Amino acid sequence: MFGTFTNGLPHLVLPQGGDQFMNAEAVELAGAGLALHPAEVTGAAVTDRVTRLLEGDSFATAAATVRAELAAMPDAATVLHTLHRAP
Repeated sequence: MFGTFTNGLPHLVLPQGGDQFMNAEAVELAGAGLALHPAEVTGAAVTDRVTRLLEGDSFATAAATVRAELAAMPDAATVLHTLHRAP
């Protein structure tokens, strides 16, 4: 999920199991996308959600915000160096 947000685009999330449902909720709470749960997935539902994502400026704005937040985070090498130096 974080990897795809580096593109700064809204998401249509189709969670299937595990932590994907929590991630889908986080995407929706951030305003950066929409989710469809397994029982809700139909051609019409996907078309509706994708249309909403493409036509709603707020989703693109929120996705760009998530992208900026991720870009501001330290990279793995920096975190590793920090953890290695910790007492």
